[in-house]
Amino acid sequence: MPLKILIVGAGIGGLAAAIALREQGHEVTIFEQSQFASEYGAAIHIQPNANGILRRLGVFLEESGANSLNWMTEYTWTGALNRSMDLVEVDKIWYHPWLLAHRAQLHSHLKSHALAPSPSNPPITLLTSHKVTSLILSPNTSTLCFSNNTSHSGDLIVGADGVHSLTRSFIQNACPSSPSSLPPPKKPAPFPSGKSAYRFLLSREQVLSNPQTAKYMQTPGELIMWFGPDRRVIAYPTSHNSLLNFVCIHPDVLSRSGENGSGAAPEIWGKGGNKENLLRIYKGWDADMLELLRMAPSFSPSSTSTENTEHIAGTLKVWRLLDMHPLPTFTNKSLVLLGDAAHPYLPHQGQGAGSAIEDAAALAVVLGDLQGPVGREEIEERLKLYERIRMGRAHRIQEFSRVLGRDPGEEGKVVVDIRQFVNHNLQHDEWDNSTHELRRWLWKRNPQLSTQYLIPAAFGPLPFPNKKPEYTSRTSTKTKRSLIFTFTTSRTLLQNFFPVDLDSFRFVKAGIIARASWRFVSWVWEEGDGEEKKYEQLMLCIEGVEHIREDGAVMRGTFVPVVFGGEREVEMGEDDATYAKMKFEVEHKNTTSDTGTDKDAAKHSYNIHISIPDTGERWGTLALENMTEVSGVEGNDLRGKEEHEEPGLLLWRYDTPLFLSTNISTSTNHPNPTPKADLHYIPTPTLPTTQKHTSASGSFSINTPHPTPKSKSNANIAGAATLTHQIISRVSEIPYYSILRAEMVEVTVG
Repeated sequence: MPLKILIVGAGIGGLAAAIALREQGHEVTIFEQSQFASEYGAAIHIQPNANGILRRLGVFLEESGANSLNWMTEYTWTGALNRSMDLVEVDKIWYHPWLLAHRAQLHSHLKSHALAPSPSNPPITLLTSHKVTSLILSPNTSTLCFSNNTSHSGDLIVGADGVHSLTRSFIQNACPSSPSSLPPPKKPAPFPSGKSAYRFLLSREQVLSNPQTAKYMQTPGELIMWFGPDRRVIAYPTSHNSLLNFVCIHPDVLSRSGENGSGAAPEIWGKGGNKENLLRIYKGWDADMLELLRMAPSFSPSSTSTENTEHIAGTLKVWRLLDMHPLPTFTNKSLVLLGDAAHPYLPHQGQGAGSAIEDAAALAVVLGDLQGPVGREEIEERLKLYERIRMGRAHRIQEFSRVLGRDPGEEGKVVVDIRQFVNHNLQHDEWDNSTHELRRWLWKRNPQLSTQYLIPAAFGPLPFPNKKPEYTSRTSTKTKRSLIFTFTTSRTLLQNFFPVDLDSFRFVKAGIIARASWRFVSWVWEEGDGEEKKYEQLMLCIEGVEHIREDGAVMRGTFVPVVFGGEREVEMGEDDATYAKMKFEVEHKNTTSDTGTDKDAAKHSYNIHISIPDTGERWGTLALENMTEVSGVEGNDLRGKEEHEEPGLLLWRYDTPLFLSTNISTSTNHPNPTPKADLHYIPTPTLPTTQKHTSASGSFSINTPHPTPKSKSNANIAGAATLTHQIISRVSEIPYYSILRAEMVEVTVG
């Protein structure tokens, strides 16, 4: 049964949550207190960590005018150039574009997507002019009461009503009270940070047509910053690079006294700004930058920023920047907060909207049907899981934003380079991360599934055809042929294949993109009696990984979590039952040019079909296409051989075979604790390559629905077969960002 979910607030976070929850099959209603459910403000950043989530949901902001961030330039307040850098190549490690979006256009695009029919899911209902006055949280239902004397009930309530959240007060009322001898705890509430910001929009054409300012914004997608001792100006383009968004951050006492003639704080959130006062605040700054500020349109109460980018009059406003101490909890029974309602940010990282979108993704995942429908009795526990997933990251980004907002001289520090925090913010996919955390939560709740808690990182035999292998070049293998498909994919998803019961594995390089490969390896050799033997394996390899040992030593290599063995392989001993064997069928096609004389024109293609032996059901195909022979590698001639080198292999294997019947406890008091595991390092010997074909064309396809292996021989093998089905499901989640290469490498020993 789908859940009935009530969302308070139709801002960016509320709409993103509605879309994500609808995709999980839930019935969603959004309540917005305003009459039009429209957004105000100028432009915002949608960074790769958030853009990836929106794209997963089918939302592409380029369709609404968002443009990419391509260049960054930094000046001092006097106009001296500090640095200028091209971000196009640098930011490719994040895969998804860093977008600069017009807030109103982004909001309108999200709203249209939310209200568009979904063929396989219930429609989203949006009710405007619904101001919440109270809510009731009972064991069986949650009710919202509105100022128009109506009420609506559902299974849970999502508070997405922004920095001035009403729903937050119902979370705070649930916080533990202090002992009677102590004063009551102070409820977290937004407070002035000490800074305010003027915001306005300019036409880029206007800036480029002015001789004094034409040097700015020459490059599409350029972000420019001017830093002074206690104030700064940031400008960047949006709306297909046609508009420029300006943010002028300064001590709020300057705009308080200048705007209303007193020291009192403005009463209006986002009030109209005074251009003369703006220019006074930045008096003495670089003349060319001041010319930009002089172009700011004066505020007109009757004219506001709209989705029509040609009309920008009246966009000058001043906003007081608010901060808030971390909340002790994001939930109260069936009520949960997201976005600014849970963790308002200062604007210095541009992560406010992105973090709300991450919240939406995490909430949708934990309320998803990963292993069956969500029971209403699980709602509170699952909301607590959402809190555990999101709270730490949200509060870290909140603190990072404070650090980046410090003025030079505060605590003896200089302005911090914003890109110091980029790795933490961007090399994260909340959908993949939350899916992993949900699996851990489900496994811990159900001991029968506890093997799945461990097995994705340690599935299959060691990649060698000996019962007790010696990991050196002294092997009986005569010929080793490797068919390798190398690609880029999601770092966060691949991390889910690391051992979940320890944190000693990590990627060497930064970025959301990681390299991985599927490797089909076939060994052929002769026994003493002259009989030819063959051993085949298919391996998932995660490249660029390091393992930190208990003594602090670091071992780097290629991590191999999954190995499928062939049905005709050499006997492996007792752990033979811990994995299901596969049937591999290899097709090799060799085509030549029309003349048939040009050896370099020969094209080699391989298809490796993978099937379940006992049913014959094919579940996957590894295809390497249009490969050409590498020159200089001539058959068995040892002269001019190419040396085939690669990092060693890292494998994590448990000493005790893992079956579904093994109830591995997550408690140290359980008589059957997690089995001991060891790291196996297999160095790759330097062997002469006798033949090599390469191309940049290949694929690994998995059939859906996935076939389920069946075995009637014994319970252990049947359990292993079921685990194989689980592994097939897991590897089918891997996205393929780009193809790096396809290659066939053949080496011969002896």
